Amino acid sequence: MAGEYLIYTGIFVIIIGFIIIAISIIINTMKEYEKEEHNYYKTPDYQDQHHSENYNKPRTDVKGGGVVMIGPIPLVFGSDNQSLQKLMILAIILMLLGFAFTFVYSL
Repeated sequence: MAGEYLIYTGIFVIIIGFIIIAISIIINTMKEYEKEEHNYYKTPDYQDQHHSENYNKPRTDVKGGGVVMIGPIPLVFGSDNQSLQKLMILAIILMLLGFAFTFVYSL
């Protein structure tokens, strides 16, 4: 009984994931058409790049990372230590949840 429930739940989650991906692709494609047209044949001048308003502005850094679970084994990657620490905690929680579900439903 519990095994059938898990199988149907897994199939449902996979289908929902495909639907979300398809919707996001459609939305991003529509956003591209709404943007103004760019002249792809124009080459930027050297002086235009270094004398523009944005040249002397400070850069903003993007921080992030991810966890890829291959069975019970997590692969954690990130751009800085703070992101890695948070993702390692998440990976440990996911591992414990995976083991808990395995032991509960194997009884």
